[in-house]
Amino acid sequence: MFVVASLGIFVAALDLNATNLAFPAIARTFPHSSSALSWILNGNSIAYGALLITAGRLADRLGRRRVFFGGLAIFAAGSAVSGLSPSLEWLIAGRVVQGVGSSAMIPSSLGLLLAAAPADRRAVWVAMWGAVTMMAAALGPTLGGVVIQEAGWRWEFLLNLPLVAVALVWGRAVLTESANATSDAPDVASVGLLSGALGLLALAIVEAPRWGWVDSRTAAAASLSTIAFVWFLDRSWHTPNPVVDLRLFRDREFATANLGTVFMAGAMFTLLFCQVLFLTGTWHYGLIQAGFAVSPTPLASMVVSWRAGRLAQRYGFRPVLVAGSTVFAAGAMMMAFALDASPDWWTRWLPGALLVGVGIGATIPIFSAAAVSALPSSQFSVGSAVNQTARQLGAILGVSIFVAFMGPQPDLAHFRDAYMLFAAWSLTAAIVVAVGLRAHAPAHSVEATAEAEPVETAAA
Repeated sequence: MFVVASLGIFVAALDLNATNLAFPAIARTFPHSSSALSWILNGNSIAYGALLITAGRLADRLGRRRVFFGGLAIFAAGSAVSGLSPSLEWLIAGRVVQGVGSSAMIPSSLGLLLAAAPADRRAVWVAMWGAVTMMAAALGPTLGGVVIQEAGWRWEFLLNLPLVAVALVWGRAVLTESANATSDAPDVASVGLLSGALGLLALAIVEAPRWGWVDSRTAAAASLSTIAFVWFLDRSWHTPNPVVDLRLFRDREFATANLGTVFMAGAMFTLLFCQVLFLTGTWHYGLIQAGFAVSPTPLASMVVSWRAGRLAQRYGFRPVLVAGSTVFAAGAMMMAFALDASPDWWTRWLPGALLVGVGIGATIPIFSAAAVSALPSSQFSVGSAVNQTARQLGAILGVSIFVAFMGPQPDLAHFRDAYMLFAAWSLTAAIVVAVGLRAHAPAHSVEATAEAEPVETAAA
């Protein structure tokens, strides 16, 4: 069951990491549409971020297995459209559809695992689920580079189809349905307001470097997002069936874990993006060489994450997260001081890259576990969706700030300053955790308390 439920996030993460490498080849295919190329990533990010929480809420009510299969089918359709696209507009549309599919299958897959896992093993299962993402991050640049170079960028999308087919066929045999059947349908207006607020916020952030941070379009998107979000909050307090029960944020563990996720995700995703840019731009590595060069970071995180889950289960989330964030910061600072214009992968790159990977493995999946540790089973999917949204928000914020910070022609000094910035974000996450999380709160201890409450009192 674990393998099938994790296959959805593996395919989505593999596709995302490989798509970053396909940009030059796509630009050569559509040479007259360079100004819109950024929407290959932006369209996917906006659709994914806007619909995550809504999809998680629907998964809890309609059935996580059903929503997981629906997400897989939508993602496959988007992959087919992307791979066969005759124009850039069709490619962007396919990427948007992929984002919709990802928003459905990722929170529902974690919800399936949490519902099936024993209470005293949930932190470990979530950590292992997070390790699958790191495996995809390790394989994505390498496999993507080979596929794009040997077969063309279209096959980077088309190869998703057999993987999705395996997940659908295998999943129907081994996955069992879980849902909160007593929950009413979420308020339609709340769904629209939340999706609109998140989508407009993502639009403002991802387009600000191109439009300008004080441009009227950026201001309009940010303002409309704020209005929609305030309206959503007001309606959520007064409707009996909001898409997100705001009482979740009264839980100190849940609120702190999601805030820490924003900072840590911003550091992680932006650093991984920066690594490829540095290797190809400053050291002039080719795509395949760069893919192999960045693989130690996600490989180290994959190895560490399962052990970090066990440590969190035994000693609590706070010490593991503080230690992991600090190790990440140490690795980023090591890279900032060690890197120079002369390629030296073994002594100047590898030590810092491994430390960064250890830090990622000890934080990102553990933040996910901490966020859902105190939730009742009726809200596993929506709780994980809120955390995934926090992760996506951190990634969008981090990459947008990084792009604006680096400028069109970054030099070595820019990259060194960027690594110091990543270290600062990671240390901020450590401070948030140290202040906000309890010293010792293993998942099984808080879960027992949450499950003791009637489902109706905790459900949205």
